[in-house]
Amino acid sequence: LGLVEAGRLPVGGEERLTEDERRLEGLMLGLRIADGVPSERLDGVRAEELIGHGLGAHRSGRFSLTDRGLFVANQLVLEMMRVDGAG
Repeated sequence: LGLVEAGRLPVGGEERLTEDERRLEGLMLGLRIADGVPSERLDGVRAEELIGHGLGAHRSGRFSLTDRGLFVANQLVLEMMRVDGAG
């Protein structure tokens, strides 16, 4: 209560992420927004495979998931990280 009264937000906890964890989090979050992520962040072959299955799309140099791809987003991101050698 003292922190709130002092105009500061209380912190419930803190987590430090490794570089791989930051990349994974960034990819997971980026693919969930309409803008997606820069296409160069993904393996081109894998991205084309996802597009071929109706799970992803390229738009203006960016890759994003389709509505169908969003349903399996977690699995797709984990597979992309594994292919990239980070997972």
